[in-house]
Amino acid sequence: MPIVIPKWTAHGVADWNELYVDVGDGLFDLNEASAALLNYMPLIGITALTQETVGDAWCRIAIHQALLGSFLTNSETGQPVFLTKFDVLRHIGVETEGKQQSFLEFCNSIYRQAQQQDGALLPSFVANGGCSLLNLLALSGNEESSGPNR
Repeated sequence: MPIVIPKWTAHGVADWNELYVDVGDGLFDLNEASAALLNYMPLIGITALTQETVGDAWCRIAIHQALLGSFLTNSETGQPVFLTKFDVLRHIGVETEGKQQSFLEFCNSIYRQAQQQDGALLPSFVANGGCSLLNLLALSGNEESSGPNR
């Protein structure tokens, strides 16, 4: 998925070096974790990371990633790469555009998205090597699907 960065500010961030990567010649780019976080914030309904909101933001991102997967993939393996709690914590002070949502509004939104998600793209299916738990445990009665990669 291509990442599009919404408008953002980082006036209150403790360490700007946590947001950027040096690309040489005195130039810096936003690192992938920062770019992904800025994209998650409007989706999770939290537009400012503060000491008070960072725990809620992390939980909402974890729920989003668990149900819908990650924005990022490892360029070498193609496997999903997930934001961690540490990634979110180091961005306290970042603000972005978007609409604030209560936790209930977020849950309703993520529920609708999860219902429409293709089952083959779900993180649990990918983590199981492309098969269901029943197939993984050879409980489905289908001998062809008894291996972890089938």
